[in-house]
Amino acid sequence: MTTTPALPLDDVLNTFALAKAVPDPETLEEFTRAYPAYAEALTEFAVALLLDDAIEDEADDDQIAANESVSPAVSRAISFFQNAVYELDSKPPAILRSVAQPKNLFADLDRVQFRSVAKSLHANNTFMIKLRDRTLEPDTVVSRTGFCQKVAEETSEPLNLVLAHFQGEQAIARGQHYKSDNKPALKKRETFEEAVRNSGLTTEQQAYLLGLG
Repeated sequence: MTTTPALPLDDVLNTFALAKAVPDPETLEEFTRAYPAYAEALTEFAVALLLDDAIEDEADDDQIAANESVSPAVSRAISFFQNAVYELDSKPPAILRSVAQPKNLFADLDRVQFRSVAKSLHANNTFMIKLRDRTLEPDTVVSRTGFCQKVAEETSEPLNLVLAHFQGEQAIARGQHYKSDNKPALKKRETFEEAVRNSGLTTEQQAYLLGLG
């Protein structure tokens, strides 16, 4: 039987985020051994950190933005994810069954796919990261059936998995890890409408997203 860890998940993720600026397989292995019940959540969080790091590194590079190939940084993140999942799959089934974290719909998209979904949703990178990191109030997203169906269509995932994604645990955004007090923190969740209004979207993009219902 798997025992419940002494620390709550948020505290474990906070500690993991502070361990290294960019996580590596060794650090992930150390934490998954110490907190086996949180193995999948830690792996998913590590991938989110790597993807954030890749996006930040490339955000101001117009030439790379025009390039349709997968960037090396994102390729490393995807490889990291695949290797970590392989390691988790090789562990006793009881560990895997102890975690009920929903799949993150956006964490394993490569850079081209990420941009393609954003374009189809009439969204930008800022809004997409909010969707990926689950920084929106779940009820304000899942109640918008039209939007969730559009996400399901563009990610080629069943609607029930889309709804589960938006109801999952919030990830700590990379930009929030190292404030002046050196303590990572979860962002205050926004409503769907607040996220649309506060993501630098054009008037047309906002109207499209809010019009999905």
